[in-house]
Amino acid sequence: MYEVILKNAGLSDAQAEVYGFLLGQKAIKASEIAKNTKRPRGVVYKALDDLFLLGLVEKIENKGIARFRAENPTSLEKVLEIKEKRAKQELEAKSLRLEREKEQVLAGLPELQALFNTTKTKPAIRYYDGEEGIIEALAYLGNKLEPNTEIISFTKVLPEGKAELNTALQQFVFKRREKQVKTRVVSIKNEEGELLKASDYSNLRETKLATLKNLALDFPGGEIFVYSDELYVMTTDNSRHFALVIQSRSMAQLFKAFFEAEWSLLSS
Repeated sequence: MYEVILKNAGLSDAQAEVYGFLLGQKAIKASEIAKNTKRPRGVVYKALDDLFLLGLVEKIENKGIARFRAENPTSLEKVLEIKEKRAKQELEAKSLRLEREKEQVLAGLPELQALFNTTKTKPAIRYYDGEEGIIEALAYLGNKLEPNTEIISFTKVLPEGKAELNTALQQFVFKRREKQVKTRVVSIKNEEGELLKASDYSNLRETKLATLKNLALDFPGGEIFVYSDELYVMTTDNSRHFALVIQSRSMAQLFKAFFEAEWSLLSS
């Protein structure tokens, strides 16, 4: 019965048997322990070393002869503490590993989704969820920019307050300027749109403002970029933020046509 208790405390079969035997003995040599437990001497020595490190066995040496005796069983409380600490560490390590794996899977989902959607009849579509998704989509577009090209866009400028998104947009603009990628923008005419237009010169941008007519846009901000053969749709509202990247030559051409038609009608 005692062996079950000792194993529950975290001792191995050999450790439990050796310690259990020592509980009823005075100091005794390892050879005698091996004889009584019928275990190989090497196994007994290993068990004694482990028990000594756990504080469950006392080693007494006299004239070169070592004898061993059991420490008080209350020492098992320390063994249980060690077992509990090790279990917590393993659980934390497993939790961190699962979290890293989750992050890697979520980061790779847009690419997998694009592969899933790529057929002869479907455009490749990448979906990015949340504010983090919009930031990731902006980074994706920024990395695809080629020097001396152009972006066109329709936008309702995001007001101040979304700090992380505004920072991501500023980083995107910096990368665009760095690669000398010009942009033409059709923006909703409001306070934010006026501020955007005012900073055109320093940002390699030309903005034209469109007045809303009998149409309420009750969300903070959003933008549609057209670059090369891709369409970037990003929107933020009070409950949902997301971005779409659509790889479709025909869709890109359609939006370019609408953009050019609107552009020609607006004054500078």
